[in-house]
Formats: sequence, C-alpha cells, structure tokens
Amino acid sequence: MTFLNDKDEDAVKAGIKALQEASGFIRSLLGKAMRLRIVPELTFFYDNSLVEGMRMSNLVTSVVKHDEERRVNPDDSKED
Repeated sequence: MTFLNDKDEDAVKAGIKALQEASGFIRSLLGKAMRLRIVPELTFFYDNSLVEGMRMSNLVTSVVKHDEERRVNPDDSKED
C-alpha cells in the first residue's frame, strides 16, 4: 500500500489504521508463506522522507533555475 504524494493527512491516517488493524492477518499470511512458527509483530508508520526529498529537490531546482536566469540577465536582478 502506498501513500505517495498523498497530501490528505486523514487519508494517510486511515490507511495506517487499516494496516494496523489487519496486522494479525498479514502476520499469519507471512508466517505461512515463509513457513515460520513465530512471526514478529508488525508496525506500520508513515514515512515522509520521499515527500520531503521531493520538496528539497524542487527547492534546489528552483534555486538553480533562478541562478541561471541571473547569469543570462545580470542587469535585471541587481539585488534580490
């Protein structure tokens, strides 16, 4: 299940809650598929590192673009 680019915090919380409620079932499926008698407890959480990384990448792209524009037209932006 993925929440990529999902900016709706309620949808993310609902998805995490659904995964937590289904963790027992998921554990049993994992145990059968992996032929394990004991399956560790599963913990689900929202990892925003991808979203934060995309935000930072956009910031860098914006700064580079602005810098290139200043190099092409140095008189247009004397002081920003």
